[in-house]
Amino acid sequence: MSELKTASHGEDKKLNNRTDASSDAMFFDKQEKKKVVGFIKQKTFITVAIDEGLLSSSQKKEAENQQDQKLSESNTKKQKTSLLHLVASKILKTIWKGGEIFKAGKTSKASKQIAKQFTTAKKRKSAAKKSNVQLTKQERHVLKSREIQYREQQRKANLTWKKRLVNFCVLLLCGVLTGVGLGTWYYKNVLSSNINWESAILERSVYEQSAIDTQNLALKKIQNGATLPSDLTLSENYQLALYNFAKATKYTLTATGKIATIATQTIFAEKKFDGKTYQSITISTGFMNVAERAQMAYNSNSVTIAKGTDITQNSATWNGQSNTYTTQQYKDLSGGLPSSCQNYIISNRTVLNDNDEVNIFETEDGQTLYSFTIELDPIYSALNYIEQIKYTSSLSSYPEFTSIQQTITIDSNWNFVSIEVLEKYSIVAYGMRNSCTGTLTSTFDFDSEVVIEI
Repeated sequence: MSELKTASHGEDKKLNNRTDASSDAMFFDKQEKKKVVGFIKQKTFITVAIDEGLLSSSQKKEAENQQDQKLSESNTKKQKTSLLHLVASKILKTIWKGGEIFKAGKTSKASKQIAKQFTTAKKRKSAAKKSNVQLTKQERHVLKSREIQYREQQRKANLTWKKRLVNFCVLLLCGVLTGVGLGTWYYKNVLSSNINWESAILERSVYEQSAIDTQNLALKKIQNGATLPSDLTLSENYQLALYNFAKATKYTLTATGKIATIATQTIFAEKKFDGKTYQSITISTGFMNVAERAQMAYNSNSVTIAKGTDITQNSATWNGQSNTYTTQQYKDLSGGLPSSCQNYIISNRTVLNDNDEVNIFETEDGQTLYSFTIELDPIYSALNYIEQIKYTSSLSSYPEFTSIQQTITIDSNWNFVSIEVLEKYSIVAYGMRNSCTGTLTSTFDFDSEVVIEI
């Protein structure tokens, strides 16, 4: 026992001498180090030295402080890494799940209609080729238009969220190497439009003519004895009511609604005609407050606009900046004129409904009314309306519609009673693409007195 104690005391003395010589010196030689590591695999050498009492009190305290600091730093690093992994995992799972839902989603009614029209167009083209029949210019244009719609629809369908995720990862890797990949991806896949507006706008006159043709067809059916809305197509009923609106000697159209996006905008619009002057007022309040009044004399070639101040939800003071445009300049700028009922192009070519269902009901005072709902082509029916949204919202690019639905109510004489609009679209604002849902309810009054302040 005495020999063991002496040996142990000698070893302690040696070790203490080593540590006293220099605080930075090694605690053990190679053999001692191997021995301790083999005996206590899970502990650091500093921990072993502390546990074995090989350090002086001051060295022990310093070593413990260093150990606590390293442990704290290690735990903080682990927590940050764990949080980063969790966030990244959640984002990737959400994107991947969104891709599965997007891929497995049901085909919309409008998409089915476009595919059906494309198939019919292909059969017509094939039949004409086999029988050596020359298609008319109008028929060739219709066939080409339907093919463009179908190809665009297929291109969108192929751009799944998973494909976008792969594109993002590849471009992000390139961005690390080149510094421009991520910006390129963001611009092409988020900010740029999926619609070739330049090509679509070239066809605007064709679709505007189709609206005129639809109206003429409706008038012809009335001349030939049609007496009920059920005798006409939905687009013909709309165009006949639009014809009466344009012929009215006075009217007041009042519209209220909202646009739900990052922040909700409240919309108030009013159109008046007193037989001499057309007036259109638009007020938008919420994230931004803007108001504009446009006035145009009957049969005039100019439109005068004034910006509003002291703006509330349904009123403003019209003492702001004023400008005068020709009617064509104003139409190019805003998509329509103060005399326009609304700026959608509605015709037999832009209404996507498979049927011509018209609902009949009576009001409390015994008046018979007719109501019908139309689904509009999100591109070609909006060729004028996109100009209006771009102008009133001060956007740098056109909005991109996914759906436009209108429920229209008329009386037995084909006069508008109300129009309810539900539309979904996206816009690029403040460097982001934002989804918007717009609702607007318009009511018509053809009987009350109209007062317009010049």
